Amino acid sequence: MAIRAQAAAVNSVNDSATVQTVLNANGNRVGFLIHNDSTSILYLHFGGTATTTSWTVRLLADER
Repeated sequence: MAIRAQAAAVNSVNDSATVQTVLNANGNRVGFLIHNDSTSILYLHFGGTATTTSWTVRLLADER
């Protein structure tokens, strides 16, 4: 049986050129949504460090 959260958690990180953890690992998680509300490209790498040449997902400005 899947364990589901009772409420959503909203997190944000600063727009910067440094590597940051956006979402910690959670074996019980069944989904998530990331929205890039900055004017820069957001590079995400699942399970590692994202760079402009090594990423899993790239979100353009104001993209989900």
